[in-house]
Parts: sequence; structure tokens; C-alpha cells
Amino acid sequence: MEWGIKMRKIRVVILVPSLVVGGAENMVAQLLKNIDKEKNDVLLIVMSSKNRTYINALIEGLGIKLIYMNKKDGFSLNAFISTFKILTKFKPQIIHTHLSSWVYAFLWGLIYGVNILHTVHSMPIRECTGAARILRKYLYKMNSIIPVAISDMIAKQTSELYNLPAGFIETIYNPVDIQKFQDYKEYTNKKYITFVNVARFTAIKNQTLLVDAFYRVQKELPNTLLVLVGDGELRTQVEEKVRKLHLEEYVSFTGIISGVSDILAQSDIFVLPSDYEGLPLTILEAMAAGLPIIASSVGGIPDIVKDNGILIEPGNKEELVLAMIELAKSSEDRKKMSEIAKKEVKKYDISKVTIKYEKLYKKYAKI
Repeated sequence: MEWGIKMRKIRVVILVPSLVVGGAENMVAQLLKNIDKEKNDVLLIVMSSKNRTYINALIEGLGIKLIYMNKKDGFSLNAFISTFKILTKFKPQIIHTHLSSWVYAFLWGLIYGVNILHTVHSMPIRECTGAARILRKYLYKMNSIIPVAISDMIAKQTSELYNLPAGFIETIYNPVDIQKFQDYKEYTNKKYITFVNVARFTAIKNQTLLVDAFYRVQKELPNTLLVLVGDGELRTQVEEKVRKLHLEEYVSFTGIISGVSDILAQSDIFVLPSDYEGLPLTILEAMAAGLPIIASSVGGIPDIVKDNGILIEPGNKEELVLAMIELAKSSEDRKKMSEIAKKEVKKYDISKVTIKYEKLYKKYAKI
């Protein structure tokens, strides 16, 4: 930039359904925190009402433009019209959508010729179904929406599902704030080996399967503990399972916490036996904390869990039990995987990922 010439900011609108605690919401918060405010004029539109979560608090503390649409569950014509008016007033040069929020921006983008970058956070076959998938396919073909996959596997699945050329799909892996997850564990003889799971309590995350597997592990290795971090509709059911198996002394529930880094630093092995995933931020955070990973071989997980962990088939309790016992018994394997994890995770640092998104904004903005 030449001296005396003021750089014009790119007007960016980011849409997200809500600011509940989740991977997509966490990713948006990190992006907003690190984006260059001197180059980008950002407006965040949250389709739901304000949530009292640490993600909500973090974003509100950034001082960016923020609008809550106060939409209830399901599609809202009023929210659609209101969003259209807001976009018309702000006149974005690029729109960045997450999860289902693209539905409220696509028409404005079509009419005014503004590109929409849509981050595909999970398996595309599950992310968008029915009439919405038909519409999305049309918008992809019209080059009105550009998919941004969070892993190579998600990019491949998006290409196959929508019959898109691979070059049309952008790929930017999920980010992690490595500085927050410094590993300060010492690999000495500990009284207990702690498994940790960080996820919402839903059927697809399979905490019930994890507790069943841990019951077997605990019988063979009495020096093991399990920590479950998060909340959700199935938490009560999982707690009841723990009581029935008489594991209360060995399994703890933390609920939703902002200081996940402290929990990870005190743990030994991260476990995520999900039925399906995109690219879980929780795994990247565990890697940044130096934890070996046990996870299902689904979505983008095989892209990041290689020599730093063990992959299992989704829903396979026997494989899960064996993997947990294997790593609990071998401090050498845990240490080796920890070193690999900390090295590999550096490429996903939020500073690098933010720069990639800023380049996409510039590439696709109509300026």
C-alpha cells in the first residue's frame, strides 16, 4: 500500500444460527477475534436470540457490529425479510454463512450479485436435505454460493454429492487457538489415567457407548477415570447409565465450562466415539494440549488423526475398549502420540486459518 492512500475495508457479513456452545459457533468466535479489523468491516447476524454462553460473551466483548434476529426454531419469513433489509442497508461485498443460516441470505446474494461463502461444518449428506439440498445444488451451479469444506474428506463428499468439480470447492481446516492449550503435563507415574470427552450430549456423540466401554476398561484397569465435558438432551440418560453401572466414583460430569484447556491439561487421553462428524474442534484442542486421540473414523477425523491416535469404526464397542486399554497401559505410546499431535496441530493455528479466510473474502468480494 502506498503512503497517503487509505485502504478500503471489505464489508463482510457473517451469519450464524445461534451462539450456543458448538464447533461452528466456536470457529466463528475465533475468526471474529482474530480477523484484521483494519481490512475488514464485519457485521455478525445471529438468527436466534442472545444466549448466555461464554461464546456469546466473548463475541460481545470484541466490539464488532452484532444483530440478533430473535428467531424461534424453524424457518421464519419475518426473519428472512428482516435479514434482507439489513443486508440491503449494510451492502456487504461478501457474505459468510454457517450451518442453516445461508437460507436467509441466498436471495439477497442472487439479486445483488454478491457471493456467499458457506462453510460446510459436517457431512454434506446430513447438513442439507430435501428441498434445501436441491436449492443449494442450484446455487452452487450458479456460482452464487461457494462451499468451504473444513477437511479434505468433507470437500470430497461435497464434490460427490453435488456433482461439483474439485476446484470449485475451497478447503480451510477448522482453527484452534494453540496458545490457549499449552501442554504442561509431566509424563511421570500417575495414580490415575484420565480419559476425557468434550462434546454435546446427543445420540451421535455416543457418550452412552463410551460409558459402556469405560465400564469394561475400569474393570481391567482400576486406575482409570473418565471426565465428560458438556451438556445436552441426553446428559440425564448418561448419568443414569453411570449410576446403574456403579461408576459414580470414576466418572465425572463438568457441564459446559469455558476453561476446557485446564481439563485437557489434567487428562491423559481424549476419546470421541461419534457416529459422524465434520472436523471436530475438540480434537484439535486436545491435540494442542498434547493428548493422544481415540476417535471414530468418520468425516474429517482421519485427516487429522493418524500417528497421533487410534481410529475405530463408529459404534464398535470392542474396538473402543481395546484402544482405551492399549493407550492406558502404554505411557510410551501416549508420549509419542503427544509429541506428534503438538507438531501436527500447528498448521491449524487460528492465526493461519484467519489469514486464509481473509484471502477468500478478498478473492470472492465484488470490489
